[in-house]
Amino acid sequence: MTKATFSHDDLPYLKESIISLWNNGINTVAANVVFENVWEDGDDIIFESQLKDLADYILDKGMWKEYSVRFFDPKIGFPLKSDELKNNFCGAGKMLAVDYKGDLFPCVRFLDFALSDKKGFKIGSIDKGINFDKLRPFAGLSLENQSSQECINCEVATGCAWCTGANYDFSDNGTIYKRATYICKMHKANVRANEYFWNEFTKRTGLISPREEYKKFRYIKSEDAKYLQFIISDNITPHCSYVSKTGDTPNNMNDDIIHKGLLFAKNNNLNPVVLGDRNLQNESFLNIISNKSKNTDENSIVICDHNSNLPSNFEGICILLITRNNIENILNFVSDLYKSVNRINLTIQDIDQWTDSDIHLYKEKLEELVEFVALTYKNVNPLQINILTDILDLDLMCNCDAGRSHISLAPNGKFYICPAFYFDNPDNNIGDLDNGIDIYNEYLLDLENAPICSGCDSYHCKRCVYMNKKLTNEINTPSKIQCVLSHLERNASLKLQEKLNPENIKFKNVLNSIEYLDAIDKLKERME
Repeated sequence: MTKATFSHDDLPYLKESIISLWNNGINTVAANVVFENVWEDGDDIIFESQLKDLADYILDKGMWKEYSVRFFDPKIGFPLKSDELKNNFCGAGKMLAVDYKGDLFPCVRFLDFALSDKKGFKIGSIDKGINFDKLRPFAGLSLENQSSQECINCEVATGCAWCTGANYDFSDNGTIYKRATYICKMHKANVRANEYFWNEFTKRTGLISPREEYKKFRYIKSEDAKYLQFIISDNITPHCSYVSKTGDTPNNMNDDIIHKGLLFAKNNNLNPVVLGDRNLQNESFLNIISNKSKNTDENSIVICDHNSNLPSNFEGICILLITRNNIENILNFVSDLYKSVNRINLTIQDIDQWTDSDIHLYKEKLEELVEFVALTYKNVNPLQINILTDILDLDLMCNCDAGRSHISLAPNGKFYICPAFYFDNPDNNIGDLDNGIDIYNEYLLDLENAPICSGCDSYHCKRCVYMNKKLTNEINTPSKIQCVLSHLERNASLKLQEKLNPENIKFKNVLNSIEYLDAIDKLKERME
């Protein structure tokens, strides 16, 4: 293996340079472009063209079997996952460079002759040893603390490299904690060429590319996975806090929209989820489906619409819908479902209509549910139910996150933050398949811009942005009833935890008692 670095003047020769290295017996080339401010307008176009020509050469001659170059690493060009924010790309600080005088540096890039705007950054000498205090800042470097929000939120961020020496050289005050980003356009050109290479690979070989395999591995079971929900019909069984449309002539999603939607999902690293009873092009996508359907399989999440009926032999995840009219039946529903499933997501559909008596009854039923769930733990067959057990293993908010972790595609070919916005008013769209997605005031979807929620520790709360908008007119602000129900659930979870403590059952989140049921009270206290 060898390292190859390309600058502005080298770009027209990139393809032939890589081929020459291969012809000289170097099968693996760790190539990159320089991090300095040398790039001119149009360099990214030349770079992309050279890489695409190289891609065609590799595929024409079948060289992908034995030869590789970092520019076509299948893992580059994806949004960052949360754990990747703690990583650091550059190895400066974990190596040593020695100059002719015996002085020591974090790497060659920190020597005087390699710097254009700063003095050499010396960390010791062979006579006096290493000044480890000078190395301490390097130990703390991460992608997150040296990058701008633009870099962190970039949709093609993975594989975008940086040089700590360049950071030091080009920062205003010599800090290594400010990332130099002169390669931004070049990295995006690399990603486009990378996608071209692997798409052509599949077309020419008929094989699933390593990039597609990696994409499945990266997102399908990741907490950072993102989804595109296909609303197959206007009369689907709802799975959350909305009511679908019923009628003799339901509006169904046609094959053209399905095809375009699947292509959009593929191009934007979104996992398709089917809402309704239809198989999309014979693919085994996650399917959220009514318990009346005869097409349930291992990829199905079954919806029990105000009942506890499950398909025979079903053992997967169940969504239980309730309203104020059947609060009384919650325990009966849950105990029946527990005979077949170990995971129940209980969803309340009509909280905007709840009265004080409904709230009081719900509190009583939660207490009954605590007793039942505690027994399932003691019998070593614990029931997971979102309103009680999820919070026990959370140390951060884990909300619905509509508009961020998932969006919805309706039968009309338009995108929505979630199905509720579509069924409430089809004009509430956030884009379409032809023009993409554009969420107005998108920043308000982020937890840090939700002042009531950001200081709350009811981590299991759905934080439903549809109900927020419906009841308070702001997507970042929950209504009182939403907060009260979530905190009643939190208090019930605390009782469950206390019941299980003598059994030596440990949980990640140790809850404490609170004096309020509405998180706005905590916000007011912080602001006083």
